[in-house]
Amino acid sequence: MAIKVIKPEVDIREKVEELNKPSGVAGEAMLRAETPQEQFSLIGAGRRNMLYNGAMTINQRGSITNITATTKTLDRWKLADGTGGAYAIYQSTNAPPDFKKSMLFNVTTADTGLDTGTQYLSIAQNLEGQDVQHLAYGTDEAKPVTLSFWVKSSKAGTFASELEIIGAKVNVQSWKINSPDTWEYKTITFDGNTETAITSTTSVGLYVTVAWIAAGDGISGTSFKSGWRALNQTERLPHDIPNMADSTSNNFRVTGCQLEVGRVATPFEHRPYGEELKLCERYLQLVPIKYESIAGQAYSSTAARFPIQLPVEMRALPQFDVPPPGSSGYSMKPLTSTLSWPGGTGSNTATAVTNKHFYVTCTNYSGLVAGNASQLYATDLSNIICDAEL
Repeated sequence: MAIKVIKPEVDIREKVEELNKPSGVAGEAMLRAETPQEQFSLIGAGRRNMLYNGAMTINQRGSITNITATTKTLDRWKLADGTGGAYAIYQSTNAPPDFKKSMLFNVTTADTGLDTGTQYLSIAQNLEGQDVQHLAYGTDEAKPVTLSFWVKSSKAGTFASELEIIGAKVNVQSWKINSPDTWEYKTITFDGNTETAITSTTSVGLYVTVAWIAAGDGISGTSFKSGWRALNQTERLPHDIPNMADSTSNNFRVTGCQLEVGRVATPFEHRPYGEELKLCERYLQLVPIKYESIAGQAYSSTAARFPIQLPVEMRALPQFDVPPPGSSGYSMKPLTSTLSWPGGTGSNTATAVTNKHFYVTCTNYSGLVAGNASQLYATDLSNIICDAEL
């Protein structure tokens, strides 16, 4: 018996048109992805952004004014300054869509002679060597990375971003700001480096410059070439970077900074504020001192000691900025066992025991009783600053 097979009619024209349907930004990115790692990043599995505080939401130091040398600014960020001017860094509410904050650079004392010599200005962040081992630098499997960010500048022109394998190799890529005083989105891709490995330590492994915003002739030139090369100062940067230091009317804003594996810039990875703060506290923590907040013990009639445990283990043994003796303003004192002010001129210091533990020693006071309890006291909010930044 013969069996008749009836096939459904297929409209070839309709099938071809289906192939032309747009796949969307995410779909296009998936199609362009060259490795499983890139696809893994695109579907949102795992943390993508290697930079900290890219949305400029964490600002434990507050506004920084009268900057005349390389200075730490918003958490994890620094202004690298090799000029004769003076500057200020603020956390600004002027931001592009989907962001609430940005970093604002202002000029307070101009340096109009920046076009000569090796002067420079840049906004950058250090990454620990152990945190970038997945990039596989120094091997044939070295991965490309893409840097993306939003920028707004009072000057248009050619700027540059850079990766530096610390002390060894640099890769500089130029980009343009097309219109002044306008938020613009930039993406820059860097090839992986197959020649130089990054040592896996808690020290600086990869130095990420989001924006060179001024450069003298000694480190820029017409023979500038992008791509990986040996670290040197000669013609390291494009020769036509605008001098953002030459007028007190200049300003430069940046936010949404993201560095991720692959050749595709994906949407910014917004992390919860509390999570971002904890990440930043590996490098900077503030211990508030107000209204008898920390208990300790007097070990003589003139001195007391106060052990403190930090909520987050720091990168290394921290350096400290301790409030001076005093009974008002930014200051602190140990109280006597009767909760009264001690006498004496006083001296306060802090000593690290581990990356998570330290103690405050208060000496040169009077009226304390050895063995009795004491408390660190401040009438105004004062912070012990614990700094383990790279």
